Amino acid sequence: MHEAGIRAILRRTIASAAVLAGLSGGVLPGWAQAAPLGARDRLTAATDQARAWQKDARLVRVETRNADAQGRSPDWVYVFDSPGSKQQTLVMVTGSGQPDLVPTGTAYRRPLGDFVDSPRAMQEAVRRGLKTHGAGMTMSLTGGEPAQWLVSSGDQTYVIDAASGGFVRREKD
Repeated sequence: MHEAGIRAILRRTIASAAVLAGLSGGVLPGWAQAAPLGARDRLTAATDQARAWQKDARLVRVETRNADAQGRSPDWVYVFDSPGSKQQTLVMVTGSGQPDLVPTGTAYRRPLGDFVDSPRAMQEAVRRGLKTHGAGMTMSLTGGEPAQWLVSSGDQTYVIDAASGGFVRREKD
């Protein structure tokens, strides 16, 4: 399956999970809104939850649909792959900061290595011309060679090298 098809499948999966979790309207009644944080700030909790699911779980994707102009978000979705079980799961860290596991189809296999945090990726995209807005921007990071942050606002996407934080290119949707 080509990259665009895989992205479309993951977008639908994440959107469905968000609706089920009550994220489409912000937060569920009674939930406290979490402070916006960088992707790495919630990674430990997500990894712990994923390793409780499968000991060989490895991070293959990170995404948020409502990043602020500093590259932070109150909720992050982490996708983990288990090579042994040949399964994947989404780990959503939202609201109270407690991770939720949501089974998903297999779309990504390449694990993420070390990566620059979302605030640094957003800063580089803004420096290169990304126009930020209050409605929230999409940020996603997918494993591979090389791993790249995709930072989107409106019809513009800026590709940032995940290892160095350097600008790669601008794409028009």
